[in-house]
Amino acid sequence: MGYLLWVELEGFYVDHHGVIDKPLVVSRDKLVLDANPLAKRRGIRLGMEVRQAKAVVNDCLVQEWEEECYLPRRKMWLDVCTDFTGIIEPLDQHIATLDLSGHPCPLDVTEKLVRELVSRTQLMVHYGAAPSVWIAKLAADHEDLGQAIESPAGFLSALPVKDLLPASEETRNRLSFLGYRTIGQVADIPLPVLQGQFGEEALTILSAAQGRHQQPVHPLYPLGSVHECLIFEGDVELQEAIDDALRLIADRIGNRLTHRSLQSSQLEIKLEMEQRIVAKSRRFTKPIHNSLSALIAMRLLIQDAIDAPVSSIRATLTDLEKTRHRQQELEGFTFLSKRPEASSAVSYVRTVFGENSIKLASQIQLPRRMRVLKEWQNATGWR
Repeated sequence: MGYLLWVELEGFYVDHHGVIDKPLVVSRDKLVLDANPLAKRRGIRLGMEVRQAKAVVNDCLVQEWEEECYLPRRKMWLDVCTDFTGIIEPLDQHIATLDLSGHPCPLDVTEKLVRELVSRTQLMVHYGAAPSVWIAKLAADHEDLGQAIESPAGFLSALPVKDLLPASEETRNRLSFLGYRTIGQVADIPLPVLQGQFGEEALTILSAAQGRHQQPVHPLYPLGSVHECLIFEGDVELQEAIDDALRLIADRIGNRLTHRSLQSSQLEIKLEMEQRIVAKSRRFTKPIHNSLSALIAMRLLIQDAIDAPVSSIRATLTDLEKTRHRQQELEGFTFLSKRPEASSAVSYVRTVFGENSIKLASQIQLPRRMRVLKEWQNATGWR
């Protein structure tokens, strides 16, 4: 089960303008985006129309939201999050979702993260954890203490139908009109009945009501890099445990590189050991493009660097570029190439010397000795 965290900073925008002894609101699209405590005490609510807010508090100050003003503050608190995970999806300048599933004890990591954010920003942090982003949001809204991660269906059961976020607003209103007041009641509706009323959306409605509708976190921050980290439950000094952690990090990095068809030659690793951080970086001759190459590179980088118990490992790839699929490009020259001279050359060679005259490297059987040496090289990083 995944462990996804919803993080929201209260007062993020008004805090930028300092302490003001008057009601202050920050508006965006003619709605109240943020308000200071004095404005809230006098009846202004987030999401309220600005003209209504002025009617409620006629002497309130209105500051129009400008994205550029808050970019440094946004970067500061998101950079704090990168010390705890490499999968971060900003949803607004004061909201982000994080994937902490890869840590051995994500609950402990959550507590450390929240404490660090409060310390660095001096703001109240609202957060909630669940296996899916939309449920994590509800957990934050309802100040859930863990039920959403332990039993998503149980957490959702008593909530009103308006909180069934994967369903459209029209569908939620219609469910309420039909007499269904809670998500738990919707979860008990037979699928054929839902299909008769809502058609193709019925599956989404039922899976969401039962807590099975998945909404993952997309790794969108930091930009231009692939970052992963693992925080141990305690200090670790066994080489086997450290190597297992490297394999886990390498798998995550490799999956993201492969999915996005990216590679990089620049790797940096940070090891946290007994209140000190050891940083190692290197530019490799051959690019890192999958899990195996990431694992070998990390092993080479940290060899002889660990001389004390390790509490966390962080790995970052920068200078990303598109993977060069040379074999696939050659195979598709005849049909897909935009270079007619290459296509005609391949056709000519095959016509004169036969279809098997040009092969992919993967189709050539290497001698047994070379295969053994290649596997040894992959396993040990030996050159």
